[in-house]
Amino acid sequence: SGVQDFAIISLSQDDLKPIQSIVDTLKNHRTGTLRLSPEGVAFEPGETSPHTFTGEKDSWTYSGPMGLEDTLYIIGGGHVGLALSRVMATLPFRIVVLDNREDLPTMAANHHAHEQHVVDFDRIGDHVAGGDRSWVVIMTFGHVHDRTVLEGLLGKDLAYLGLMGSEAKVRQMYAAMRADGIDARELEKVQAPVGVSIGSHTPEEIAISIAAEIIAVRNGR
Repeated sequence: SGVQDFAIISLSQDDLKPIQSIVDTLKNHRTGTLRLSPEGVAFEPGETSPHTFTGEKDSWTYSGPMGLEDTLYIIGGGHVGLALSRVMATLPFRIVVLDNREDLPTMAANHHAHEQHVVDFDRIGDHVAGGDRSWVVIMTFGHVHDRTVLEGLLGKDLAYLGLMGSEAKVRQMYAAMRADGIDARELEKVQAPVGVSIGSHTPEEIAISIAAEIIAVRNGR
C-alpha cells in the first residue's frame, strides 16, 4: 500500500494574475514552471524546472513543469502527416504541421495538430525553432520539395530530423546533394528513411513506425 498527500489551497484575488498566465501559456502551447505553497500560486512562463517538493506540514513548496515541452514539426500535411498528427496527439508533444499548399483537404481534416501553417519551403528554417526540444519529420509531396526542406534544416540544432521515402529515393537524393557540395556528415545525422522497420505501407502504419522511432530516440534507445 502507498501513501498520498493532498494539498488544498484557497485562492484569492492575488492569484488571478498567475492563473491567467497559466491559462495563456496552455492556450498557446508554451511552457513554464508552476509553484504551489500555503501562500498561494506562482507561475513563471518560459523555462521549466523538474518536479521538486521541499518542507513538511504547513511549510512546504512544490514546483514543477507545466505545458508541452517538445514540439514535433511535420513538414507535409498530406495523408501521412494527418495520420502522424493523430498518433502523436496521444503523446506529450506540441504538433505543428507545415505545408506550402493552400486549401489542402487533409489539413482541413486535421483536428489533432495544435498549429497548421501554409509556408514557403524556401524559408522553412524561419518556421522551425532549433533546440533539443524540436523534432522534425519531412514528408512533402515531392522529391524537389523534400530536398529544399532538408537543405533548409541541415545544420540546425534539432533533437531529431527524419526524412520519409524509400531507400532508393534517399540514396538518389543524397548522391545529388553530395555532388552539389552538401557535407555528407550532415546527411548522416538525418534519420532516413524515417521510422522503424515494420513493413509499413498505409499512412497509419507509417505513422506508427515514425512515432516508435521518435519515442526510441527520446528515451535514449
